[in-house]
Amino acid sequence: VVVGPESSRPAAGSAAGSAAGDVLWTLEDPPLGGPVAGVAAALAALERAAAAETPSGTETAARPADWVLLLACDLPWAADAARILLAAADAGAAADAVDGIHLVDADGRAQWLTGLYRASALAEAVRLTGVEVRGASMRGLLGGLTLRGIRDESNAGRDVDTWQDVAETEAILNPPPVCG
Repeated sequence: VVVGPESSRPAAGSAAGSAAGDVLWTLEDPPLGGPVAGVAAALAALERAAAAETPSGTETAARPADWVLLLACDLPWAADAARILLAAADAGAAADAVDGIHLVDADGRAQWLTGLYRASALAEAVRLTGVEVRGASMRGLLGGLTLRGIRDESNAGRDVDTWQDVAETEAILNPPPVCG
């Protein structure tokens, strides 16, 4: 699921590396409502997709995903972050006792928007947030969940929030040529 404006579809389609039909597209309500509103919109899109997959005339709904990989749009190394989270889950970090795992940066800060969460726990947290998800904090959303932080040694969860971050990221991605 991609949460974002229609104008971003062409860029997301080429970056995702999949056919446009493979991607669910939605927008948070209200638009620009923040990450919690985006999570709520993504979960609702997954529920609608599961309901649409249910054969008509049956009472059993298609089962939604057990886990949700949450990656913010400002992660230049999102693919690396996803690999770290999925490898940690495969190694047992996402055991039955936890509701999710997330990256933790070098300064010890939880990177909530770079995580793998149990879909049912995330949906319940959104439900408990209530109808006012605009501007709600991720810390508040996830505060009642049992989470495990995964140290991000490679800085894959580094996000780009400021123009200085943009300049630093561009320098990493496009180093000057070495002469000589």
